[in-house]
Amino acid sequence: MDEYRVQLAWVTGTIAAPVEDIWDVLTDFAHPQRLAPTIAHCSMSGEGVGAIRTVQSSRGLTIHERLLECDRATGCFRYEVLDSGDMPFAHITCYECTVTMTSQSDGTTDITWSSVGNADGPIEPIAEFLGALYRRANDNIRTIVAS
Repeated sequence: MDEYRVQLAWVTGTIAAPVEDIWDVLTDFAHPQRLAPTIAHCSMSGEGVGAIRTVQSSRGLTIHERLLECDRATGCFRYEVLDSGDMPFAHITCYECTVTMTSQSDGTTDITWSSVGNADGPIEPIAEFLGALYRRANDNIRTIVAS
């Protein structure tokens, strides 16, 4: 089967806090366990755009990710998975995640997680996995900014 670029997941939520309160939590590239507590360890190489993090899950899985964009002015944060080891990314050969935040007039923030990738087979398992991951990340951000 030929490889093609496809939308993998799309999750939108509203957080009862301004973008300024969410930004530092979301963009803390060196500490993704704040958003995904199943991450046991993260190490960094470099800083800012171009930095690469190596994430180790509590199940012992290793993922390498590169920061592509972190623009406070536009509320956009973007990274790519370079190598997902044995993560459940079957049929996905390239993966990129974009998170955007939009301020609302009532002081809340709409936060949207979207991911695209190159697929050479069914994407349903990764779409379900990523959708759940993004919803949990939004829940964790809500908890952090509320405290």
